Amino acid sequence: EQLVKRLGEEFRLKAAEKDMQLDGMRKQIEDLKRKSEQGAQQIQGEVFEEELETLLRTQFPGDHFEPVEKGKRGGDLVQTVMTPSGRTAGTILWEAKRAKNFQNAWIDKAKEDQRSITAEHVVIVSTVLPKEVRGFGEVEGVMVVELSCAGVIAGILRHHVIQISVARSASSASIAA
Repeated sequence: EQLVKRLGEEFRLKAAEKDMQLDGMRKQIEDLKRKSEQGAQQIQGEVFEEELETLLRTQFPGDHFEPVEKGKRGGDLVQTVMTPSGRTAGTILWEAKRAKNFQNAWIDKAKEDQRSITAEHVVIVSTVLPKEVRGFGEVEGVMVVELSCAGVIAGILRHHVIQISVARSASSASIAA
C-alpha cells in the first residue's frame, strides 16, 4: 500500500513536471511566432520604403534624398528639393506605412517630425488610407497618398516648394535694394 502510494506520488510529480515543460515550450513557440511575424512585417515595411525612395530618386534625380536611420525619430525619407540652378529650395518629409489599418496617430507624429526638421511639406505614403480618402488627400494638413499617386503628389509639392523659394529670394532681393 505504501509502495503504491509512493509510486502514485512520483507519477503525479513527473506528470506535473511534464505539464510545466509543455507549458514553457508552448510559450516559447508563441514568442518565436510573434517575433517571426514582427520581423516579416519590418522587412515588408523596409521594402515599401525602398520602393518609395527608388520612385522619387528616379523621378527627381536632381534632388537629394536622405533616408532617416532606423530607430531614429523623424519620418523615413527627407527629400531636399533643388532648384534648376542647383540651390536648395526646401524639404519634403516622407513617411512610408505598409499596414492593414490606417492610424490617426500617424498624422500627429508626421506633423511633429515635420516641425522638427522644418520641412515645407510632410507626406504619408500608405498601403491603406483613411475611409474618406481615395488615392490621395489631405488630413489635418498632412498629405496622405497611395504609392501609385506619390510621384504626382511629389511633383506638385516640389513645384510649390520651388515657387516659395523663388518668392522668398525675390522678396529678400527687393528688401536689400
